[in-house]
Amino acid sequence: MLQAINILNGITDEEVRHRPAVLATQLALQEQQPNLAGAISTVQEGLTWWQNSMTADKTEKSTAQSWLQQQLVHLQLKAGDRQSASQAFQKLQSLDRTSAASAKMLGQLARASAQGNPQQALALQSNLPPLPKLTGINLDDLEAKVAGELSTVAAQTLV
Repeated sequence: MLQAINILNGITDEEVRHRPAVLATQLALQEQQPNLAGAISTVQEGLTWWQNSMTADKTEKSTAQSWLQQQLVHLQLKAGDRQSASQAFQKLQSLDRTSAASAKMLGQLARASAQGNPQQALALQSNLPPLPKLTGINLDDLEAKVAGELSTVAAQTLV
């Protein structure tokens, strides 16, 4: 695995080195090591490259930056660096406010912040997008059905 990381790090063609597939492979390998500091460094280097990229394909650039920013938030939360993750999330929000991944990251960040800074968690939660309205669903019937299924499964395991 270390040899694969070294090979990927040794790619000299900057455009190839910073392709999303190459970066994703590097991140996966570094996380398996586990080398969170190396993974964070790889993401930050990729972000810098894509921010300065002169690619004609604006969609590719935007997608790569958004994906890398999501990875940065994830890795910083995993490393326990809530402050940096919060800053990275704010940058992600400026890139992509509407994706489900962005909403998921906001939820993760709010949960992580709740442990150390409840006020920040409340502020983050207020930015979560509203859930779609459920229509035509009787929640009491749904709850009864699930409870009934669970008791049936429990009874079957006792037999």
